[in-house]
Amino acid sequence: MEDTQASIINMCYLDGSHKTRQYIADTMGYSRSSYNRFKNRALLAFAESYNNQELLVYK
Repeated sequence: MEDTQASIINMCYLDGSHKTRQYIADTMGYSRSSYNRFKNRALLAFAESYNNQELLVYK
Protein backbone atom coordinates (compact mmCIF):
# COMPACT_ATOMS: atom_id res chain seq x y z
CA MET A 1 0.00 0.00 0.00
CA GLU A 2 1.35 3.43 -0.92
CA ASP A 3 1.88 6.16 1.68
CA THR A 4 -1.02 8.22 0.31
CA GLN A 5 -3.33 5.23 0.51
CA ALA A 6 -2.20 4.40 4.04
CA SER A 7 -2.75 8.00 5.13
CA ILE A 8 -6.28 8.00 3.75
CA ILE A 9 -7.18 4.71 5.46
CA ASN A 10 -5.70 6.00 8.70
CA MET A 11 -7.51 9.35 8.59
CA CYS A 12 -10.84 7.81 7.56
CA TYR A 13 -11.01 4.77 9.79
CA LEU A 14 -8.20 4.39 12.31
CA ASP A 15 -7.30 7.65 14.06
CA GLY A 16 -10.51 7.81 16.10
CA SER A 17 -11.70 11.24 14.98
CA HIS A 18 -14.59 11.86 12.64
CA LYS A 19 -13.18 13.87 9.77
CA THR A 20 -15.20 14.83 6.73
CA ARG A 21 -14.13 13.90 3.21
CA GLN A 22 -13.64 17.58 2.46
CA TYR A 23 -11.42 18.08 5.52
CA ILE A 24 -9.22 15.11 4.61
CA ALA A 25 -9.01 16.23 0.96
CA ASP A 26 -8.04 19.76 2.03
CA THR A 27 -5.48 18.46 4.55
CA MET A 28 -3.85 16.27 1.91
CA GLY A 29 -3.98 18.99 -0.74
CA TYR A 30 -6.35 17.21 -3.13
CA SER A 31 -9.61 18.19 -4.74
CA ARG A 32 -12.61 16.24 -3.49
CA SER A 33 -12.81 14.23 -6.72
CA SER A 34 -9.11 13.34 -6.56
CA TYR A 35 -9.51 12.37 -2.92
CA ASN A 36 -12.43 10.08 -3.81
CA ARG A 37 -10.33 8.42 -6.51
CA PHE A 38 -7.40 7.92 -4.09
CA LYS A 39 -9.74 6.58 -1.39
CA ASN A 40 -11.23 4.01 -3.78
CA ARG A 41 -7.74 2.84 -4.70
CA ALA A 42 -6.76 2.72 -1.02
CA LEU A 43 -9.78 0.58 -0.16
CA LEU A 44 -8.98 -1.80 -3.01
CA ALA A 45 -5.32 -2.05 -1.94
CA PHE A 46 -6.44 -2.79 1.62
CA ALA A 47 -8.89 -5.47 0.47
CA GLU A 48 -6.22 -7.08 -1.72
CA SER A 49 -3.72 -7.24 1.12
CA TYR A 50 -6.15 -8.43 3.79
CA ASN A 51 -6.03 -12.10 4.82
CA ASN A 52 -5.75 -13.82 1.45
CA GLN A 53 -8.00 -11.29 -0.26
CA GLU A 54 -11.06 -12.30 1.81
CA LEU A 55 -12.56 -8.84 1.46
CA LEU A 56 -12.68 -8.82 -2.34
CA VAL A 57 -16.05 -9.20 -4.00
CA TYR A 58 -16.10 -9.74 -7.75
CA LYS A 59 -19.05 -8.57 -9.79
